[in-house]
Amino acid sequence: MASVVKKKPWVKRIPEDMVGRRFKNLTVMCFSRRLKNRRMWKCSCVCGGEKEVATSDLNSGHVKSCGCLGRVNALAYGESSFNKLFGAYRHQAKTRGLGFSLSKKHFRELVTNSCHYCGIPPSNSVKKKGSNGEFVYSGIDRVATKYGYSVKNCVPCCKTCNWAKGTMNLEEFKSWITRIAAHNS
Repeated sequence: MASVVKKKPWVKRIPEDMVGRRFKNLTVMCFSRRLKNRRMWKCSCVCGGEKEVATSDLNSGHVKSCGCLGRVNALAYGESSFNKLFGAYRHQAKTRGLGFSLSKKHFRELVTNSCHYCGIPPSNSVKKKGSNGEFVYSGIDRVATKYGYSVKNCVPCCKTCNWAKGTMNLEEFKSWITRIAAHNS
């Protein structure tokens, strides 16, 4: 039978002195206080900020800075929403069995331009939940609907024109627009 070692309640563990130690961007300056049985240390960050951090958070690497790293590493306004839109277009193309060869650069050029057919500026918007902003965009029309998303086959397009064009090819769509204009003039 294994023997059980009982701790002696009168013997206290000597706390580790962490003053002067460096943890990622934080340097421990001094002991701050005890908070709910945790030792808290006042730390200075390389950016000049200060933060109070628990011993366990320093040792585990859970806290790496005063919070400045999150601000430095954050994506630009609307960028995560743009990434969501790009992923959604790729996913829908794959789901519908269409090729998708647009790079992020070409995709951005398409969706940030005005509608190829009517000239209206981008008016759709997407916002990824929990992200830092929305992304305003135009949709994309595949000029030849039987082909996928490629640089040569895609133009920026508003919702209305994309819906109106539907599955028509470019010549049919232009002919339809001409008939509407002639009928209403």
